[in-house]
Amino acid sequence: MSAPTFGAGVNFKGKRVDFMRISLARPVTAAATLAALALPALALDGPPVAPVRPVTNTYWGQAVGGALTQRPDLFAAIIDNVGASDTLRIELSPNGPPNVPEFGTVTTEEGFKGLYAMSAYHHVRDSVRYPGVLLTTGIHDPRVDSWQMAKMTARLQAASTSGKPILLRVDYDAGHGIGSTKSQGIDEMADEWSFLLWQFGDKAFQPK
Repeated sequence: MSAPTFGAGVNFKGKRVDFMRISLARPVTAAATLAALALPALALDGPPVAPVRPVTNTYWGQAVGGALTQRPDLFAAIIDNVGASDTLRIELSPNGPPNVPEFGTVTTEEGFKGLYAMSAYHHVRDSVRYPGVLLTTGIHDPRVDSWQMAKMTARLQAASTSGKPILLRVDYDAGHGIGSTKSQGIDEMADEWSFLLWQFGDKAFQPK
């Protein structure tokens, strides 16, 4: 498969652009950088790129969601695993308060502005041709409530005019992924790669 993928970096035709140095203490910068990393791959005459499973979990989801809302034209497909997409509301969730020292609070003007800037949900625009997106969650997630991915899915479905699928995958026997069994992990990866190959146009993965 010739399509480049994002994990810790961009890999395409033997060339790599490192993504590990991006500080997620600056999610807005990370989102812009992730989008910018698509450009070197495109310059190599490759198809649009796709962030593949990896470190899109939790607050990495801000980088992936931010890249999606900033430059949807750069991506053939996006996978967002248990991502924190609505950062204005996450403070009110059970796992929200411990993150206040790092990300700020909506109770101050500065904190609100910062959290709004990194909130992918609030930057989804109507009538935009978004790529195919697969969002995943575990219903027992103690870190990022499942409503985060459900809310982002609904918003993208309502906003996108591309006709490409915006899907939510829910595992009713899983949480944040850390305690998932090997078979659960395999099933999830199979679904993710099937989605990507479908969006990449692989004939074996097209609906019949």
